Amino acid sequence: DKGRKSSIGVQMPIAVVVDLDYVRRSEPAMRRSGIGDATSNLSALAAWRLSRRIARSSETFDEQTPAEQLHELRLDAKKLRYLIDVTPSFYDAADLERIVSALKKLQRVLGDFNDAQVQEQRLLECGRTLSESDGRPGTVLALERLADDCRQRSERLRGQVADGLAFAIVVAAITYLS
Repeated sequence: DKGRKSSIGVQMPIAVVVDLDYVRRSEPAMRRSGIGDATSNLSALAAWRLSRRIARSSETFDEQTPAEQLHELRLDAKKLRYLIDVTPSFYDAADLERIVSALKKLQRVLGDFNDAQVQEQRLLECGRTLSESDGRPGTVLALERLADDCRQRSERLRGQVADGLAFAIVVAAITYLS
């Protein structure tokens, strides 16, 4: 085992009984240690669950993946990055840099994709509203062209999403296997 600590898989308890008088009498450092253990375990579990969701999303991603699903992926990547940001001491510094860098790249491309999707929808809605209220045809045409530019941008970004996902998954695999 080379002096490394490990966890033994056990079934989650139904309840935990704690003698609060005993806890109050304990040394403050011991109480903090217990809180630290619980916090690190909960954080590690949350990070593992989020990373698994991101990995599963990468397995099902293709050119037809709905924008809503990519938005959920973006939110998961953001949650994982923020969780890692508030618990940096739980990670090796080199691993931390690789993971955060991969998540930033993924978040950036997913954010740009989401922005392009939302802009396209808003421009089309505005064009429909103007058209229904006898708006100027030139203005409606300009809005439609802008919406088409956004659609083309989101299509280009879709390929970058695949690259960002692949990069994030490879970084996670290297980090956890090394």
